[in-house]
Amino acid sequence: LAEVLINLPTKELSKFYVYEIPSYLKNKIKIGSLVKIPFSRSIQVGYVIGFTTEKPVKNIKKIQAILEEKPQF
Repeated sequence: LAEVLINLPTKELSKFYVYEIPSYLKNKIKIGSLVKIPFSRSIQVGYVIGFTTEKPVKNIKKIQAILEEKPQF
């Protein structure tokens, strides 16, 4: 599971969301990777800021793609 900070204006800069990492991306994704994710009813871009084993909810959405494998920070 990846902790993703979504690239949207917000009052809470530390608010991140947890996404499942598809098996075909597990060896490619790193902290700092730029990823494409489903958020609300749209597709957004976010940054992987960490990893976790704890599922905060039952239905976790999956990361759709890595846009930049090279860490962005």
